[in-house]
Amino acid sequence: PPRPSDPTRRDLVTREEVEAQTQVVLRTREKLALLEQRLSELEARAKPEEVKPAPAIPPVDPQE
Repeated sequence: PPRPSDPTRRDLVTREEVEAQTQVVLRTREKLALLEQRLSELEARAKPEEVKPAPAIPPVDPQE
């Protein structure tokens, strides 16, 4: 088997796999936007002393 440093090694995916993952990402973004909106609505209705700041979410490392 070729070694990882072998320049002839190819890790290819099909167009269908790329398109499927693109759709997953788009749906995830839509769901996130809806959840963020819902959270804002709930926080606006809550009493100020009941609302705690959301925990910080670390940024995604695109290198992973």
